[in-house]
Amino acid sequence: MWWYGSPWTGMMGSWWWGLHMVAFSLFWIGIVAFGLMAMRRLTASRQTGGSGASTSPAIVILQERYARGEIGRDEYIEKRRDLSASTAP
Repeated sequence: MWWYGSPWTGMMGSWWWGLHMVAFSLFWIGIVAFGLMAMRRLTASRQTGGSGASTSPAIVILQERYARGEIGRDEYIEKRRDLSASTAP
């Protein structure tokens, strides 16, 4: 406890260390927030096929119907082509 007699105690004592603690906390909060945003963006792009844009709900329903066997391959391809053409800008 050598600093008790130091002239720095009055000028930069408790508030200086308090400022450092706040800055250090904000730094780590920022690092964690950046990491969470990066992970969220990566998982979102994987779920949508890497394009970053969401898949049309109609195409999702069409894929589900094809997976359940309600429609055949030819009908699936035809409807998917129709839906893709109608959603193109």
